[in-house]
Amino acid sequence: MPLDGRPGMAANFCLGETREHPVTVAPSYSGLGVRQTMRTIRVIMAVAAALPLLAACGDKEPSKLTFEQVGGELGKGDDSFRAYLKTLSNRKIDWSGTVVQVRRWFEDDYMKAAGVTVDLDGKDGVDAFVHITVGDADRLKAGARVGFVAEITGSRIESERLVVELHAQSLKL
Repeated sequence: MPLDGRPGMAANFCLGETREHPVTVAPSYSGLGVRQTMRTIRVIMAVAAALPLLAACGDKEPSKLTFEQVGGELGKGDDSFRAYLKTLSNRKIDWSGTVVQVRRWFEDDYMKAAGVTVDLDGKDGVDAFVHITVGDADRLKAGARVGFVAEITGSRIESERLVVELHAQSLKL
């Protein structure tokens, strides 16, 4: 069978017969020269090596947003706070406060979950609810100082008070 793309012989191996009919066979190479193929492979390898670096560039640094700024908006009510969150381009924060209460519960499918209520301004009352890992919950106690890098996700009611809801990415104990 010719491999140069011209019509040639085709075999019906199932029936054990051969007959002449036009069959176009694609060339056995992709049309690229060896140098061009090697160059393409090198470019693909370079891009593959650069992807982890590019992924790391996507991690945002925590914003300069303070709890005082967010708390002022929170004081205007839940609807106003939700509208405010939509205007933020970077909701990642780096705050610290005092643990008021550590909570553990079961989510759907009996998955363990945990969170802490935190006083961020030193005044009476809870200011934030931070979702954390169960392992981190085991290391925290009420009254402990904790720092965290977290994403602001919304607001919720805690002890009859509207507080900031956060999902921690890392804790500083």
